[in-house]
Amino acid sequence: MYQETNGGNATKKQDLLLFFGLLALVILARMLMNAVSSIPHGGILQIPLFIGLILVCLAIYKKRLCSYRYTLFNMEPEEGDLDQYGNQRRNPYPLGTLVFEQFSGGKGRIVDTVAPGEMQAIVTDGCIGILGDGAEELQSAVKKAAVLCTGKRSGTSTLIFKRDGKYQAIAFKPSNKLVKMLEEIIAAVNAA
Repeated sequence: MYQETNGGNATKKQDLLLFFGLLALVILARMLMNAVSSIPHGGILQIPLFIGLILVCLAIYKKRLCSYRYTLFNMEPEEGDLDQYGNQRRNPYPLGTLVFEQFSGGKGRIVDTVAPGEMQAIVTDGCIGILGDGAEELQSAVKKAAVLCTGKRSGTSTLIFKRDGKYQAIAFKPSNKLVKMLEEIIAAVNAA
């Protein structure tokens, strides 16, 4: 099993700056609400200001505390590797399966699972043209790709897979090692 994590690695200094930034934002919002309340029907204008403040805080919270983990089941557990009950460990997924997990705070959830037979290609931002047949359908899938990484989308790789007869895509930020492992899996599936 091979795992990588993307995001959620802020330092104490960044947390302190974020705290003071949010404090300044709250003070500014309070000053705006006081200024707006003095005009006629100002109470109505306070509602969008308050909602805007909440949305900004939620966006910052998600960006700061959200991270993604990519798990590739690329090998069976070694013989004699036992679980807590004394049974031989087994992978929960077939070999070659890629699992995407999202973590917010301390809670995680599986976002998607891509089996090796579904994988079609892994491409970087500019490489979609080399795929050949069905390029329009593939390009459409890449444009609608679910983004499973923190930060900017530039520098991401896109895993294209076919599920239920339709192309789908997931944009994420794997290391070069994970990209090479996925390319090998896709080549092995295509050769079989």
